[in-house]
Amino acid sequence: MKKIICVIALTVIFSGMTFAKEVTPPQWNEFCPSTYLNAQPTKYNKEENYWYQRRVEFNEMINQSKQYQDQKLEDYYTHIRDTEISKNRLWQSGESSFNTKQKKNLQKTNDMNTMFHIRQF
Repeated sequence: MKKIICVIALTVIFSGMTFAKEVTPPQWNEFCPSTYLNAQPTKYNKEENYWYQRRVEFNEMINQSKQYQDQKLEDYYTHIRDTEISKNRLWQSGESSFNTKQKKNLQKTNDMNTMFHIRQF
């Protein structure tokens, strides 16, 4: 009789347990170019500042995730990933225009330097 009670008790205990699915948090290196993984604020490099600020915001979101559990945590991690992917798409589209602006500015500088040299002679 004791064995039957023990078996029933163990069955009830283990049937009530749910095994939580392991939810892995997003990692910064999933979204950031390797060049800027450890970016620091600087006065001279706009892109490094951009990636530094993004990392700070990312870490704040990860810290906020500590208030969630189970499905809400998984949903929040999905939200973080979607947000970072969107930011990367915007950055990539802006990067091409950023490079175009730099090339135009470089061309203007070269044109001005050429004009300056012509005027001197």
